[in-house]
Amino acid sequence: MINLIIALIIFIILIFIIIPDIILLFTLFWTLVFTIYFTVAEFYFLFTTIVFLLYIGLKYNDGDEYTGARAWKRLRKYTFNKSIIYESVDKEGYIEQERILFVVLGNITNFSLISGFGLHGGKFGDVDLNYILPPILFKVPILRDFLLWTGAVTYKGNDKEDTVINLLKKNKSVAYAPSGMDDVLNFTGSDDDTITLQNPEIDVFNFVMKHKIRLVPVLIQGETDRYGIRRNKYIHRIQKYCMNKWKWPFPFWFFVKIWGKDPPPKVKMYVGPIMDPNVYDNAQVFSNSFMKKCEEQYTKYSKNKV
Repeated sequence: MINLIIALIIFIILIFIIIPDIILLFTLFWTLVFTIYFTVAEFYFLFTTIVFLLYIGLKYNDGDEYTGARAWKRLRKYTFNKSIIYESVDKEGYIEQERILFVVLGNITNFSLISGFGLHGGKFGDVDLNYILPPILFKVPILRDFLLWTGAVTYKGNDKEDTVINLLKKNKSVAYAPSGMDDVLNFTGSDDDTITLQNPEIDVFNFVMKHKIRLVPVLIQGETDRYGIRRNKYIHRIQKYCMNKWKWPFPFWFFVKIWGKDPPPKVKMYVGPIMDPNVYDNAQVFSNSFMKKCEEQYTKYSKNKV
């Protein structure tokens, strides 16, 4: 009984003294220590149950998935990314104090958003950058924490553009795909990507013009070359239904193509050019010019045609 009280006291100290973002790491450490020292299975079960309940109560419902407050800049500067090749990334063009909106085209797996903008390895310097993922990914404990550490945020309902504007109001840079996961339903399933060139809503252009925020188109190519994505006409129908219902094309599974003599090709991310809102007369002209620039990028770098 004394041992149990000591363990709980130590854990409470960890909860309220140590930085909240590393609570889980210390929890795993102390769970391992007490599991080795105390051989009673009942204690292990009780301790891990308390840990899980505390996590659910204190961290799982904290609302950080809407604010980006738990992003670790230092973590994101390390190059964990082995699957992305950046093209035309102008590091001199990204100023830490300046807000930038990256509009992503060709998002199928979301891995390019996580690797390209989450664990970017310093490619975007010290820009305070968040990126937007579907809400369902933040329903999974532990995965949710990892995504938050990499700067991921999500949205409520269909308010994706509202989330973008709210983050920009907080002086954050944002990367998001206007089409969401629609590209999963539209791609051909071949080695080429058939993507949806969907423009941001006009409210976004009104906001960025008013606040002089630069836009950067980002084209992702080669996900179907790197990943094996399983789908047939029956699964496609189910995916459409689930996409309309929960904003996620369930069942959706894929894997890295590790077979063959050569390693799987890396995904290419074409970033730029930077577009300055000051040169356009109004939001509609800016929107049309932005879409035209995206079409030029897509025609230039994709095997398919718009």
